[in-house]
Amino acid sequence: SLRYLHLFQNLESETEDGKMLLIGDSILFKNDSIHHFLRNHFWRTYENGGDGYFGVSNGHRHKNWEEFSDAALFNGTWIVGNSGSNLRRANVSGTRLEDVFGNPFSEGVYAPDGITCLFSGNSQWETTVEANSITVHYITGPELSEFNVVLNGNIVTTIDTQSLELEHQTFTFVAPSNQLNDIILDPVNETEWVQINGLEYSRPENGYVQYRNSRGGAGPFDFNLSNNDLVRSQIMSYEVDTYLIMLDWSAPTGGSQADYYDNMNSLLDFYETTGTWVDLPFILVSHQSRSCA
Repeated sequence: SLRYLHLFQNLESETEDGKMLLIGDSILFKNDSIHHFLRNHFWRTYENGGDGYFGVSNGHRHKNWEEFSDAALFNGTWIVGNSGSNLRRANVSGTRLEDVFGNPFSEGVYAPDGITCLFSGNSQWETTVEANSITVHYITGPELSEFNVVLNGNIVTTIDTQSLELEHQTFTFVAPSNQLNDIILDPVNETEWVQINGLEYSRPENGYVQYRNSRGGAGPFDFNLSNNDLVRSQIMSYEVDTYLIMLDWSAPTGGSQADYYDNMNSLLDFYETTGTWVDLPFILVSHQSRSCA
């Protein structure tokens, strides 16, 4: 029974967050999908633990998209953008296996949704959201540089992402509760790059939280292209209680239906290595479950 899931044990404890990781395509960013109704149900029944994790691509949309995007349903007003031209997104999908510099990926993109954001110089990355704890997920490695984390106009810290080794790292900081907070990630150097995977948001109350590893037009085949140690490290850092997977077999690069089963099994094998406790449950959902209106 679902009642025995670790998710419910945490929610009913009132001392822990109940966390669900969503793995899917663009359907999981729309406000008529099953995850939206699950979230609202859990928030009403238990408590609102925060907006969880959003990647830098599909997960963060401009406010003008809010009529069909889950962004309209955040705790606060959501705005994201760059104030300059030096923002690039690298993605791995099908045969597009190059980063923003045209170099081939050896292990896929080092981000759970297969998309990462690199920016430098005059570009800033900005959000406005109600959350009192914000975690930035980023990558360190050669040829990467520094960025400032700015909260409500004040620099919280400067993070140096230059490293000999490629690694997934996080930085968590506290913001005032019960108000909209403006967050800016601002590169220090004009010509050197910073790589951001996404941001994670929580509230003071323990409750239900969703983590979205989702991107448009993708199937299991595409997600498998970025199954590597850095992605595993980031997923493990979420410490979720269950997975909900909703990926269509007819995605553009999925192959035949038989290929879909093989690709899905490979994806499940990978995610089983990211669980924080034994027998972490998976919930597989069909695209037919998209609309709950």
